[in-house]
Amino acid sequence: MMFTSFYFIITFMMNQSDPQCFKILPADTLRAQLSSHNNRETYYNLLPMRSAGGYLLPTGEVIVLSNDNYPSMQGLLYQNEGCFLSDLKSSHLPIENPSKNLYEYDQNGIKAINKSINSYQNYLNKLYGTRYDTINTVTIRDYLKKYILSISDHDDPMECLYITCVYAEYQRIKLNAKWAIVEQGGIYNPYFEPKLVTPDNKIFALIVP
Repeated sequence: MMFTSFYFIITFMMNQSDPQCFKILPADTLRAQLSSHNNRETYYNLLPMRSAGGYLLPTGEVIVLSNDNYPSMQGLLYQNEGCFLSDLKSSHLPIENPSKNLYEYDQNGIKAINKSINSYQNYLNKLYGTRYDTINTVTIRDYLKKYILSISDHDDPMECLYITCVYAEYQRIKLNAKWAIVEQGGIYNPYFEPKLVTPDNKIFALIVP
């Protein structure tokens, strides 16, 4: 079975958007503007890996908006179609996904997770007052114990992300697996998520403690 959606090496460059080309506005404001235009062309097919839709208005403006109704949901109002298409070609729209996935907090680290594990472990060592330089049963048990004991203080998503990845590295070693980076669909932008691939091509999601 072939898995074409993951890559062991991911490299891409994101172009910066022209701030004069767009505004980030409340979703309710954009919905009201949409409802005032009966004639509009939908760009759903131009938004791969995204659940948001793009709408060309008779005014020449383009609205990018999700149908989801998260608290404080926002969307994009582009000055013209050219601005919208330029951002679309860059693979990144200038707005964050609402309700971030855990792995979105450190996308650069996730995309280079083989090299990031050491820095993730160093973060946990500093946080928990430990000095481990290897990942084995003893270190993982100690990390998890300290994490669970301080569960009420977990307001730092980086702690959750790093212990998840370090625990996954422990599992990777046990399973003789490899890291794979999978592109996942987001509301406004896709993001990358780490997985484990075993020698018999089984794919495992990471377990969040």
